[in-house]
Amino acid sequence: MRQKMNQWLKVILAFNCSIFLTLSCTSLKNHPVTIDDEHLAYELLNQFDIIEGALFYKTKGFDVDNRLKDWFNYESINFNNRKESYILERDRFVDFDTVFSSQQQEKLDNNLKNIEPVNLKEEKLNINRLRYTRKRTELDVDFLQALTFPIIQRDKNDNIFAFFFYSWSSIDGLNGSSEIYIYKRDGDKWERFAVVFVSIT
Repeated sequence: MRQKMNQWLKVILAFNCSIFLTLSCTSLKNHPVTIDDEHLAYELLNQFDIIEGALFYKTKGFDVDNRLKDWFNYESINFNNRKESYILERDRFVDFDTVFSSQQQEKLDNNLKNIEPVNLKEEKLNINRLRYTRKRTELDVDFLQALTFPIIQRDKNDNIFAFFFYSWSSIDGLNGSSEIYIYKRDGDKWERFAVVFVSIT
């Protein structure tokens, strides 16, 4: 009698374990682990062409660059984006209304319009030094770089995009340009998806 009871207990225990494992696997499938947006932003910056000692340590915000008010918003980016060149391409590259849901569009637009300066964490970048001065006479580089901290936005299909404003200029200020870059994540790599031309000197 006791032997039969032990056998039944083993069967019940095995059955409960199988149910637990099935539910656990299902839970993992329905709730994939998401990567922190800050991690994704630094991952992108480390794949971007940053010159040693040229990138300013503080990212841009509306209080620093007035051009952001006119250009760094969802409507402007959606209308003015091109694949490669604003000069060679007359039509926009992509209608982001087909990429993002209305809620995602609203969230992205809000994040774009409220971009704030961020002190970059040097230890998270694959360069040895950032630029901590605006005085050109104190610099030993040929170019100056500045950007907004990348804004991460997932689309309707859970693809990951990043949006950021970037500007560069020669040390004498005679040459330079500003663009808004849109990148798309492919695996652990970031590919340039589109660009919005802002200005050139």
